[in-house]
Amino acid sequence: MAILLSQKYLENLSDRSPCHARESGHPDLIEIPGFRLALATASLAGMTSESVKAFQEQPNRSIAVRNLAKLTVLLLLLLAVPSVLRAQSLSLAERQKIEALIKYVGDLKDTKFIRNGWSYDVSTAVRFLRGKWEANEPSVKTARDFIDKVASFSGTSGKPYLIRLKDGKEIPSREFFVTELRKIEASPSS
Repeated sequence: MAILLSQKYLENLSDRSPCHARESGHPDLIEIPGFRLALATASLAGMTSESVKAFQEQPNRSIAVRNLAKLTVLLLLLLAVPSVLRAQSLSLAERQKIEALIKYVGDLKDTKFIRNGWSYDVSTAVRFLRGKWEANEPSVKTARDFIDKVASFSGTSGKPYLIRLKDGKEIPSREFFVTELRKIEASPSS
């Protein structure tokens, strides 16, 4: 892939003393297959018509342009990879395990969910867990990820969540959810 400056402009270069192309009032034309660009060479620091002509005559310029094109494509691919990875969804089995964990919390009676020192009823805990799961969905690929990244601690304070049972006993929510996940995974229907 070669860069070609307008032939008319190149002919005029030999008739002029070294100066910036902008002084002529006409921009340089650069043609790359599929593109036609106007380049004000004066905007490139120290670029004179002689340096443009020297670049035009440089035998390795097409290799440099080809390498630049390859690097550009590589950069675009690297920028696209996180989007592709994020688009990979949770497997149905893992989604069902997470739904079962949330349902289990919602079915508890006389239990409180403790977050950052505040006590919440289970219906509020269920709404909160679903919302936090949705916000962190790209990083949650398994039920264990859900427990570790969503249901165990506050992203704001770093404090662990607690489950306060009917008898007043408080259990770290991670321990609570891991125990329930083991039961779910051990059941014949999972």
